[in-house]
Formats: sequence, structure tokens, C-alpha cells
Amino acid sequence: VHHTRISFFINGLEDDNTAFDSRSLVGLIAVPYIDGEWLVGQNVNGSEQFVGRMQDFRLYQVALTNRDIFEVWSGKFPQLHTQSKCRCPGSHPRVHPLVQRYCIPNGADDTTNDRVLRLNPEAHPLTYINDNDIGTSWISSIFSTTEQINNGVTIMIDLENGQYQVFYIILQFFSPQPEAIRIQRKKQKDVAWEDWQYFARNCSVFGMDNNGLLENPDSVNCLQLPSIAPYSRGNITFSILTPEPNRRPGYNDFYNTPALQEFVKAWQMKIHLLGQYHTSMPWVDFRHRYYGVDEITVSGR
Repeated sequence: VHHTRISFFINGLEDDNTAFDSRSLVGLIAVPYIDGEWLVGQNVNGSEQFVGRMQDFRLYQVALTNRDIFEVWSGKFPQLHTQSKCRCPGSHPRVHPLVQRYCIPNGADDTTNDRVLRLNPEAHPLTYINDNDIGTSWISSIFSTTEQINNGVTIMIDLENGQYQVFYIILQFFSPQPEAIRIQRKKQKDVAWEDWQYFARNCSVFGMDNNGLLENPDSVNCLQLPSIAPYSRGNITFSILTPEPNRRPGYNDFYNTPALQEFVKAWQMKIHLLGQYHTSMPWVDFRHRYYGVDEITVSGR
């Protein structure tokens, strides 16, 4: 119960994670003229009495959310999709099934505009990096020194349901772009990480030539990034089967190139972001030294 809104649950949640029924009461459940007593099992006038035995009765100081109900009933906490500490309020106890950073009331349609954020508006969790919403961004911690940002961060991505054939990866940045990127992959769970692609303003940082030739279908090179990059909203694309800027052998004959078929396989990926355009000079305010990513898009099958 939240104010005059009451939801009924039978053995946890329904298949769509909603309550069995939701109704609006004509008033609060407390009865002020009898010292705030609550009547359980009958109306105030004594009608509609519950017939049967009540095995358990629990009173909570806050209105439980749908996930709280599931936990009480099953003893397990359901899989979380955003930050685990972000609890829906009692007024909107259901996590929005389509946009899971919002909460909505029980009984409301999925398209309702009656929704509230689960997160603080200033929060930028890592889940925003792959939520299909360009309006959200992951923001890293702030790096107080250029040494720290040159050491960078590593983002690891698990591909659900096992191995995929991956054909391109797009990184869309909120902050200035990193000056170097290293992408690695695992084809299976218990094998070693393999280098997949390098990007750098100057590929000598990886001991490689700028835009090196691809001699074989599974060769790895370093693509040179431009000398000037935007202050924000830039993007970098790793595309395996396109002819530019360096033609990969077999790119136009994929089904007859076994080495290339193996090269596109991935089960996990690591993306290392190193350094940053525009913020490495000592006079730059350190508060500008952070990584912000709007979205990482992985296309595969």
C-alpha cells in the first residue's frame, strides 16, 4: 500500500513482473477515529470478513516494491539491470520493462509517462554504455594526473549466450577521444586473450606502423587516428569486412575464407582506452580528464 494505492500479489509476481491486481482506495487505510488502528481481514464496518486461516502477517514501514515482493516470496533477489542500490520508490514500485532506469506504478501501461528515475539524475553508471540510448552516458572517475589518464581504463564486454561473429564495433564518445585504443577478444571462455585491433594518434606507442598493411585475413594492424579530434561526441569504428582504409584479404569472399571466419569470432571483448586528446597539457584543469562514452555498439550474429 502506498497512500491510497494498493496492489495485490499471489505467489510473487505475474509473468510480466506486475502485481495480480492494483486499485485506488477512497481513503487511507488508517482509521483515525479509533486511534489509528488497522483492520486486517474485514472492512471498517465489519463486512466482507476474510474466511480462513492466516499463516503469516508482516508489517513493513515502507511500501514494498515488486522486487521486494519477489524477494520476500522466493527468498531470492532477481537479476538486476541497473545499479543494485537504486530502489524504486513505493509510489512507482515496478521497474520499467523497456527503459529500466525508470520506475512506473503497478497497473500502468508500459508506455505511461508517469515514471520516475531509479538513479540520481547526475549518475552515469557503466550500464549506460550499452543501453541503446544515446541520451545516456557512462562517465569514468576523474584522473588527477596525466599519468593516470595515460594508463587509461579497460572496459570488458560479455556477449550474451556465447560466441558470436562480430563484424563491427562503434565507440561513441561523450568526452574527448582517447589518443590510443587497444581491442582484444576471446573466442571461448578458457582461451587466452588475442589482440584484435589497435588505434592510435601515433601507432609507435604500440611499436607498430601507422595504417600497416594487412597481409593475411587474420592480420592485426594499427589505424592512425587524426591529429585533431572533436572536444566531444566523436566516434571510432572498427569494421572487419570493409575495404577501407586497408583492404583485408578475403573481405569480399567471406564464406570461402576460413581464416577470416575464425577472425570474426568473439565470446568476450576488452577495450582499453589510453590517453586523451586536449587534456594532456599541464595547464588543463584536471576536472576535464575523464572518459565519457555515450554508447558502444557491437554488430554481430
